[in-house]
Amino acid sequence: MRYLLAPLSLALLLVACGQGEPLTPANATLPDGGRYRGEVVNGLLQGPGRLDYRNGSWYAGQFKDGQAHGTGEWQGPHGEHYIGEFQLGEFDGQGSLGHKDGSLYQGHFKQGQMDGEGHLQQGKLSYRGEFKADQYHGLGDLELADGSNYTGQFKRGEPQGQGVRKDADGNLLSGTFKQGLLEGEGSYMGAEGEQYVGGFKHDSFDGKGRYTSSEGDVWLGQFKHGALTGAGEFIGSDGRHYQGQLRHWRFNGKGQLQLADGSRFVGEFADDEYHGQGQLTLADGSITGGQWQHGQRVRDEQAQRLGDPLELGLLAQGQLLEHALAAIPPSTPAIELYSLTLAGDGSQSVFLREADYANQLFKERFAAHGQISLTNNRDHLTDRPLATRENLRRAVKPLANAAAPKTWCLST
Repeated sequence: MRYLLAPLSLALLLVACGQGEPLTPANATLPDGGRYRGEVVNGLLQGPGRLDYRNGSWYAGQFKDGQAHGTGEWQGPHGEHYIGEFQLGEFDGQGSLGHKDGSLYQGHFKQGQMDGEGHLQQGKLSYRGEFKADQYHGLGDLELADGSNYTGQFKRGEPQGQGVRKDADGNLLSGTFKQGLLEGEGSYMGAEGEQYVGGFKHDSFDGKGRYTSSEGDVWLGQFKHGALTGAGEFIGSDGRHYQGQLRHWRFNGKGQLQLADGSRFVGEFADDEYHGQGQLTLADGSITGGQWQHGQRVRDEQAQRLGDPLELGLLAQGQLLEHALAAIPPSTPAIELYSLTLAGDGSQSVFLREADYANQLFKERFAAHGQISLTNNRDHLTDRPLATRENLRRAVKPLANAAAPKTWCLST
C-alpha cells in the first residue's frame, strides 16, 4: 500500500487541459506527461499548485522543491482518494485514504504506508490501534466480519503477545498468543458459562489445568489436545469424586470413585464404568470385591463366575415386592399417612437418594404409617423392588385398600 508521487520538476511545455482538469491553462508540462498549474521557481514546483495526469489521477496541495510536501489531496487512477499530509512526495503524517471498494483508513502514515495510530475499515472488518509498514503492529482491537474480535498485542499483522479473543459464538480465550493462536498459560470462558484455566497449545487445552462445566462439574489434571487425559481428578455436581486415570474426560484405568451415597469403588475403570478388578464398599460398610465388566460384577473374589445381576434382579422381583407389601401395617380408625415413592431414572444415584430422603421425611416428620419405595439402580437390582409399571400397579392396590375409605395421596 505504498504510494509515491514521482518527483515533480522541470518541463515548461504548455499543453491543453485534459478531461476533468481546471479550465485554466497549465503552467508547465512534466516529462511524464503531468500538467502543472502553480508557481515554478528555478525549474522546480513550489508552493500551492495542482498536477494532473492523463490516467485521471491528480494532486492538489503544497509543493516543495518539485515534490508534494505539506497538506494536500490526491486522487488515484483506480478510485483511491487521500487527504492529509505529504513529505517528499509520499503520504506522511496524519491523513485519510479511501478506496473504490469503500474501505477507509484514517490515521498516521509514514513513507506512504499506514504507520502509527489509526483506524482501518474494510467492509465489516474494523481495526483500531497501532500499525507498522501497513500491518497491525502494537496494541489494537480487531473486529472481523463473522462477529469475532481480538483485543491485545499484534506483530506483523497477527495476534502476538497478551490479548483476549472472542469468537462468533461468544467464547472467550485470553492469555499469550503466538501467530494468532493461544499458547502457554491462559484461560477460556464459554458462552454457556464453562471455564478453563491452565495450559494451551494451538488454542486447545494442553497441559496442567482446571475445567469447570456449566453444570458445576470440575476436572483437574493433565490435558492433551483439548481433553483431560492421564492422571486427574473429577468432582461432580452430583456428589461424585474420582481420582485416578482418565482418557478423553472419562474414567479409564486405575482409580477411586466416591459416590454421594457414601459408597466407594477402588479398582479399574473403562469409559466411566467399573471394569476390571475392583472392590466396592457400600455406605453400611459391606464390601464386595472381584472382577467387574461394564459396571457389573461378573466374578467374585475367588474368580467364580456370577449370575447376571439383571436376570437375578428380575427373578427376585416378585419376592421383593411381596415382602415390601407385607410390611404395610393394617389400617386403624386413626388418621394415617401411607406413602409410595418412585425413583424411575436409574442413570444416576441422585434419584435413589431423593426417594430415600422423601421416605425418611414422611416417616420422621409426618409419622408415616406405611411406606413402599420402588427404585431403579444398578447397585440394588437384587435387594429392592424395581420402579416398573407392573410393580407400581401392584403396589397402589394394597395401599388404596389400606387407606379406604380414607383420603390418600401418591408421592412421586
